[in-house]
Amino acid sequence: MRRKVDTNPLLPFTYDDILYIITAEKSNTSDAAINNVGGKMHRRGDAECTLSSHSTTAPSERKGIAVDIQIEKARELADRGRCIPNPDGTWSVFSLTSANRYKVNLNAMNPKTGGRTRRTCTCPAFELDQDCCKHIRAVLCVKRQEDADRKQGKPQRDRIPDGEPIKFPRKTYKQDWPAYEAAQTNEKAEFLQLLSDLCNMIQGPERKRGRGRPSASLADQVFAACYKVYSGFSGRRFTTDLRDAADKGHVSEAISYSGIARFLEDKESYQLLQSLVTQTALPLKGLETKFAADSSGFSACKFDRWYDAKYGRMHAEHSWVKVHIMTGVKTNVVTAVEISHKNANDSPMFPPLAKATAVGFKIEEASADKAYASYENYDALEAIGATPYIAFKIQATEGKGGLWAKMYHTFCLQKEEFLRHYHQRSNVESTFSMVKRKFGDSVRSKTDIAMKNEVLAKLICHNICCVIQSAYEFGIEPIFATEAERDTKMILKFHF
Repeated sequence: MRRKVDTNPLLPFTYDDILYIITAEKSNTSDAAINNVGGKMHRRGDAECTLSSHSTTAPSERKGIAVDIQIEKARELADRGRCIPNPDGTWSVFSLTSANRYKVNLNAMNPKTGGRTRRTCTCPAFELDQDCCKHIRAVLCVKRQEDADRKQGKPQRDRIPDGEPIKFPRKTYKQDWPAYEAAQTNEKAEFLQLLSDLCNMIQGPERKRGRGRPSASLADQVFAACYKVYSGFSGRRFTTDLRDAADKGHVSEAISYSGIARFLEDKESYQLLQSLVTQTALPLKGLETKFAADSSGFSACKFDRWYDAKYGRMHAEHSWVKVHIMTGVKTNVVTAVEISHKNANDSPMFPPLAKATAVGFKIEEASADKAYASYENYDALEAIGATPYIAFKIQATEGKGGLWAKMYHTFCLQKEEFLRHYHQRSNVESTFSMVKRKFGDSVRSKTDIAMKNEVLAKLICHNICCVIQSAYEFGIEPIFATEAERDTKMILKFHF
């Protein structure tokens, strides 16, 4: 029989083997059960030290110290009395280091069998892995201890709810401090020069001669808007900084603060700023091959108010802008951005983000959370030759086959390898944190289009800062266009 050559590089067998293994495990009985005449299984080790049928290394070598730390944390939760039974049969497990509380159910409904044989927890680790977490282990530890004490006639053991929690080793990452300090101490001067180079590539419409004061050039408007966001000042207080930039030759003239506001409120500015976000990421295309996508919100200074007819009262909440980005996991540069309605779903925004990123970058891997788990997103990544590492929901199955089925089997059979790639998604959270801590988590503008444009300006400033950091750390050339493109100024042409 001819075998398929369409294989997954993460698995040590072909796709046909996966289907055979799953079918065999469902239908065949193990050899140990067949050879056991008495019908009893004598376990020679616990679940943590039992080899699987496809393992080539010992569990201690495969899992390292992670499982041991999880067991120790579970024992500490049990010993400190953090596991409290509820009247409905569930358990509440309180965190040792925060005010978080998680609900553990040892008899949850199993959607595949219909029986109450499933153990669940509300913690993020269980939501992702769908496997036994430290909170479930802690509850099982308490139950085993209580059952053993009851059989031996011992009194109920004392728990230690107070005291300092045990300090476990935490993985750290090296930092090139000399390069970081050099980039930070020279960032503002480098930022102004790079922003000026970027704006000089913009070819706007020719100024119309007529009555009144001629309008400022498009390049000067972009420079002023982005520099204002970088400074963090209001429009009036920013005027002095803009005059200094004009004296140094970064901009031809210092436009007024009202001119900056009019530029941000122009609907046609959105397309220009969106393209500049992608343009400022291109110097890092030699470093980035793995990407992650997510969304976050930036609050506004205005409120949305409505009348609740049911309760007869007014409600109000902060207005905010929802931003969808794709970012490189190595330098945290934003390669594509989409801004939608604040209540828009995340999943439909993934294909345009992937398509825009693929124009200037080679996408080898793309990771995202469960909100992006859809056939359309897998098809979008398959079309550009990328491997998706998108978390699967609890009700997910092989589906329609193809790439979705391959990654689903990888998730089921090689979960540790899958999660190792998937957890690079955390870098997109770091990207949002970097933008919000440096340029603020809110916008000053009040109109919808101005709020969107201000967020795009934040991302442009963030990308330029990433280019500066990478220039000092990796030695890249911070050039936004080739010499031919720089001479012709054809890279960005916008006619308002």
